[in-house]
Amino acid sequence: ERLELWKNPMTKVYESKTLVTAHWNIARDPVAAGFLGQSSDGKRESLKQLLSNVGIDFPEGTSAMVSRNVLLVTNTWAEILKIENLLNSWDLVK
Repeated sequence: ERLELWKNPMTKVYESKTLVTAHWNIARDPVAAGFLGQSSDGKRESLKQLLSNVGIDFPEGTSAMVSRNVLLVTNTWAEILKIENLLNSWDLVK
C-alpha cells in the first residue's frame, strides 16, 4: 500500500519503502532545453545517465523518464530533493 504525500502543489510524491516516485509538470524537456547535455561522443544518453552526470545518484531499482512534459523519477528521497532543486534552479517546473 502506498501513501500519497504532497511536497508542494507541483510535486506529487508516493512513498513505498525506501524509494519514492515523484512527478513534475515541466515547461520543457530538460535535455531539449539544453540543461542536460549529450555524451561527449555526440550520442544521446538516457535521462538517467544525464542526471547522473550532474550529481544525481541512481541506486538499483530507480528510474527517470520524460513524457509529454512530465518528468517521472523513482529514487531515494535525498535524490528526489536534489532533482527538485535542479528543476527549480533551471526554472523548468510549471
